[in-house]
Amino acid sequence: MVCPRMELDGGVNERFRRNLHRFMLERGFTAASLSRAAGLNSRAVKDIEEGKAQSPRLTTVIALARALDVTEAELLGLQPCPDLSNALHEFLRGFDLRQQENLLALLRNILEGSPEAAALQTK
Repeated sequence: MVCPRMELDGGVNERFRRNLHRFMLERGFTAASLSRAAGLNSRAVKDIEEGKAQSPRLTTVIALARALDVTEAELLGLQPCPDLSNALHEFLRGFDLRQQENLLALLRNILEGSPEAAALQTK
């Protein structure tokens, strides 16, 4: 399955911002520390997060991707999605990143130690 195509309106920037934020959290970066690691102006990442930078330059995307150790395509949301049903993907898109993380934690708690969960994971 390939992730939905990015719209050529504000969807591109929003997806980029969400991915940037997710990768920052996963790798323990603050806006300032990622800006430094990418060799950018100290406010660059903060401006992207706050929507002040509406259309980051390609060189900025490349520098951020390298600092985060991801591809530019991943950062922009152009990579194929993991093996995920369309219905589940569409359902999860209705939640913001924080809500998705909370939902995942809840699911893990529910499934942890459950024999049914173990059976699901082996299929």
